[in-house]
Amino acid sequence: ASIPFVVEHIRGAARLNILVDESGIELPDYYRVTFHLRNVRVDHLLNWALYGRGLTWVIRDGVILITTLDRAAAARGDLRLYEVSDLLTQPRDFPADEAEQSRGFNAEDLKQLLTEMIDPGSWDSSDRSLESTQGQIVAVCPAEVHAKIDYVLSSMRYLANFTVTLEARVVDLGPGALEGAPSLASLAPGRVLLSKEEAASLLSPPEGTAEVQEAVRFTCVNGQRMHVVLSRSRESLKGMHGHWAETVAHVRSAQTVLEVLPVLAVGRDAVLLDLDARIADPPSAPETLETPSGAIQLGSSGTRRIRTSVSAPNGGGVLFALGARGERIRALFLRVTSNAQPLTVTPAREEEAEPTDDAALRAWERFRATPISVDLDNAKLAEFVQRVQEGGEINCVIDPVLAEDGATEAPIQFRVRDIPGEQVVRLVTQMLGIGYAFRDEALFFTRPDRVEQSVVQVYDVRDLMWSKRDYPGPVFESAEGPGAWMSLSSDEAEAYTVDELLETIRTHIEPSTWEESGRAQIVSLSGALFVLQAPSVHGKIRGLLEAVRSRPPRQVHVDARVIELDASVHDSLDAGGSGALPEASRAAIEQALASGRGGVAAIWSILGLNGQRFHATILSEREYVDDYDVDEKTQAPDPVYKTLQWGHALDLRATLPSVADGGLSVELHAQCCDAADPLPTQKAGELTVQTPSVDRASLHTTVIPEAGRTYLFTLGSSAASGEDRRRVLLLTVREAK
Repeated sequence: ASIPFVVEHIRGAARLNILVDESGIELPDYYRVTFHLRNVRVDHLLNWALYGRGLTWVIRDGVILITTLDRAAAARGDLRLYEVSDLLTQPRDFPADEAEQSRGFNAEDLKQLLTEMIDPGSWDSSDRSLESTQGQIVAVCPAEVHAKIDYVLSSMRYLANFTVTLEARVVDLGPGALEGAPSLASLAPGRVLLSKEEAASLLSPPEGTAEVQEAVRFTCVNGQRMHVVLSRSRESLKGMHGHWAETVAHVRSAQTVLEVLPVLAVGRDAVLLDLDARIADPPSAPETLETPSGAIQLGSSGTRRIRTSVSAPNGGGVLFALGARGERIRALFLRVTSNAQPLTVTPAREEEAEPTDDAALRAWERFRATPISVDLDNAKLAEFVQRVQEGGEINCVIDPVLAEDGATEAPIQFRVRDIPGEQVVRLVTQMLGIGYAFRDEALFFTRPDRVEQSVVQVYDVRDLMWSKRDYPGPVFESAEGPGAWMSLSSDEAEAYTVDELLETIRTHIEPSTWEESGRAQIVSLSGALFVLQAPSVHGKIRGLLEAVRSRPPRQVHVDARVIELDASVHDSLDAGGSGALPEASRAAIEQALASGRGGVAAIWSILGLNGQRFHATILSEREYVDDYDVDEKTQAPDPVYKTLQWGHALDLRATLPSVADGGLSVELHAQCCDAADPLPTQKAGELTVQTPSVDRASLHTTVIPEAGRTYLFTLGSSAASGEDRRRVLLLTVREAK
């Protein structure tokens, strides 16, 4: 039938006013349609009659008007202003040791994104335009295109506007502060990952169980690097110097620096966190040294540092033990929370992809499962479609463009019995190299590239772009005299870049479609992927992203202690040969700690991502009187000061097995520098000098410990306490869950 005949038939059957835009279109007689449809909605029938001929229908002034696609678009175009200045003002990164870093995009980037994602290739026409000016996007286009712009901008606005709140405490933990917290008396590894309830209880611990030294609370934008600095200065008297017997004071400064980069996982149930924390110990009472120039107050300072990446539960926290402070354990506690919800902005629907009504959808589901039989010998596509329509009781339409490709004349040899309807259709369409789809209440046979209309969707991938960093630990280098200086190795990045993610998608998900200009696009901007693709391809992209996120990051909990044991206790231990520490030896060490025959010089209970290199350090520093100079005018002795530095460093990379549980591979670097405090003094005539000595030990090795078992390493003898003691390192590594 000709299209005018179809229009007249619908006008009479449905009692609707339908007009043809005769001024805008000509309907040649060869515009004819052939299909057999039953119980189909009028709008769907019009869609099939006009499909593929550059025609469409609109409702105008109370009638249905059939016109060209171009005239319909021009008639529906309207102008809107979109305020986007908030999207163009992206938050800065604030690294603690570097200049401020800006990130984000400009108005031209946003304009390019919209024109590439939304009806690409259509913005050069006279009836459409999109420009950026003074923090606004000006768009002239049909209403359905405005809906797509709204979706993209709403998605970007959502991704830019949620925050993460961190609460940090530097605490000295005592017994009873938290069940399972690390203990100086027990070698059992302390808890590092805390639930919401445990984190809340540690923020308000039982009285006397935890002394809070520092407390900070701050909020930052998701994915923003920021830091907080707490500085304190203390003066101490350095003596009476010079010709005028001037009083000289010394100012010693200490800083606690907490730098983080939090990134919420897409499910919002976890927060990925880069952590670089430097904690200044509170000043201790200065040691007073009497000299001919007067009393000198020699203050000391200490810092603790941890650099690692972790995954913490949203609303929960992490607890890092970073050394002993008397009978308590100095620890850093972090709680991270965000109330952000997953991205729920709904993509704008294409008109062609309008969902079919429930009755038609039920008919399609019945057809998919209903067995049919087809027996064809050298048949054409039209005959096959007729058999499907009759046997499956479903409406069918053949796209006229298939005749241009010769698909309607290709011979079909096909014989099956009692096969589900969709399987029959899939087999034949694959043989002919054509596609099919169910829409507008009919099974539609067409070219593969016309099966689905491309739609734009936005994917939040910041958690995939965030990647663990390697943090090589410090090295204690010998300084002039007995002291030591600490130097840091450079960082190494192990980034999974956005370019790699884009290449993975293009290579493994319908690779041929990405080469077709205008039909498929993928762009990365501001931590999100903007993808223009067919709905079925979007399903595969979602599946890939879900597969990448299918398992949470594996994390390694390391409990390490440097312990000084009486030589007699150490030498009587059975260290387990090449294996783990036997229970009897473990009990003997704990008994020695309880009886005073051993002491904990350093303790760490820390967390890092699988395969990541991370470290923690405990550093002490103080000035001492090494010698005297003689003042030229007064001939009075002036003290010569030097700085003594000592401490402990733990640097490791732990790798969990990827297939089955078993031994972990641990690259271990441990360094110890011990010094007596207070320092011994000696008289040199009337003058007093201090004569420090430092014991150094280092261990560099790779071990494969059994998860959860404790391993012992002896690092020589230590005389820092003035007794004959052995220095041992105890290491326990396991997966944190």
